[in-house]
Amino acid sequence: MSDNNTTILDVTNLHTEFRLNSNRKNKKLIAVNNVSFKLKKGETLGIVGESGSGKSVTARSIMKMVKPPGYITGGEILFNGKDLLKLNNNEMKKVRGREIAIVFQNPTTTLNPLFTIGSQMIDSLNAHFQISKEEARKKIIDTLKKVGLTDAYTIISKFPCEFSDGFIQRIVLAMTMLCEPKIILADEPTTNLGVTVQQIILKSFKMIQENTGVSIIFITHDFGVIAQLADRVQVMYAGHIVESGNKIDILSKPLHPYTKGLLETVPSFRRTVKGKHLKAIPGFPPDMSDLPKGCAFVSRCSRKIERCEHEIPSLEHYANMNRLCACFNPIYDY
Repeated sequence: MSDNNTTILDVTNLHTEFRLNSNRKNKKLIAVNNVSFKLKKGETLGIVGESGSGKSVTARSIMKMVKPPGYITGGEILFNGKDLLKLNNNEMKKVRGREIAIVFQNPTTTLNPLFTIGSQMIDSLNAHFQISKEEARKKIIDTLKKVGLTDAYTIISKFPCEFSDGFIQRIVLAMTMLCEPKIILADEPTTNLGVTVQQIILKSFKMIQENTGVSIIFITHDFGVIAQLADRVQVMYAGHIVESGNKIDILSKPLHPYTKGLLETVPSFRRTVKGKHLKAIPGFPPDMSDLPKGCAFVSRCSRKIERCEHEIPSLEHYANMNRLCACFNPIYDY
């Protein structure tokens, strides 16, 4: 974690929706609903939530990679003081990869199976820099070593199909760092990988941050991953941020019932709570195109009160806990 308090990314009231073909006129799925947060230099911000909570759409919105029927309909995304939403396509292409890079869940879709790793990494460099083949090769070797891939000369001569998915993810991470971006958006990069491989990927992220000071937004459904990597955490549900704060505070004393429910699904956290067993959050996430009138979590919540049925809670600061939470009946009984 960096002690630098400089904000590198400032997202304010981001709103992204999908316009659906339906017999109902103007039917919309609101995937990101007035989301606001800041990212500091050298910091890792964890975004956690179930599938469909809006995590990945938030990342794609920052990169302006949302395609029709998806539309970014409101908000501001300031990167070093410049609003990304006001950039045209050519201006945004200079930001993607060079200033802000994204690592996706499935690494095999990032690489072309017909070309060697080395040739694809050189192409990635050439897209942003005027650089000789010899200089590019040296930079590629050095970057592969930064993520712990010491056999770099062998790696660049091989094709993607010659490596496992976990190994490819490390190569993609190295490729991401070739252009020395200021921010990495990591969208579920350890999902579907074994525990051992997952730990290697997380170690690679830590190595990169220590070597470069890059800021990271790490998106996942797994609080176990967040516990190892993040400095601060924001929890998303049904397109909203429902809780935000320091990682240690949220892990030890979650305020929102949804946050507590997510933590109770992680074995390492459940063991510490008086021998309680793992348990799932009851019910299912709501239909994002037909949200309830009040709190989106109301049908699954054991702490709901009458107000929850009719009003949407706003994200408010809890002064004594240095925390933001959107709940009419937060948890205080610790």
